Amino acid sequence: MPLDSQTNPTQTGSVSSSDSIKGLLGRSQDEFEVAFYESILGGHPAYPEVLSRLGQLYTNLGNHQRALEIDRMHAQIRPSNPVVLYNLACSQALCGGLEESLATLKNAVTHGYDDLDHVGVDPDLDALHGYPPFIQWFAEQTLPDMPRYC
Repeated sequence: MPLDSQTNPTQTGSVSSSDSIKGLLGRSQDEFEVAFYESILGGHPAYPEVLSRLGQLYTNLGNHQRALEIDRMHAQIRPSNPVVLYNLACSQALCGGLEESLATLKNAVTHGYDDLDHVGVDPDLDALHGYPPFIQWFAEQTLPDMPRYC
């Protein structure tokens, strides 16, 4: 989410503190938090808690490309965390990367993500829900083992 000098007065270089406060007060809670966490991320780019929150905030704000960038950074730090991988799969799906999203989702399940009920209804994965390779994989994950007759 690009911030212009009107919504982020500190970018102009010479503003009074009352102008800075007015700029902050004009933001939504999510926009305020994004600015706050981005400022932390500038000094600590590998801060997992900040990356987690920023990914969520950018998704809430509809800035899926930035959420994807953040989630990729987070997955580099925590490459085997199933929730981090799941969130990355969601961002990939929201950005149209269906093949990549499915591969990441499979990786999340391999690393322990097990809330398949949520996978089937998560709106962040809506693009995957109609994707034939996902449908096949999901059916394999959720259907009970069927007896095989030979």
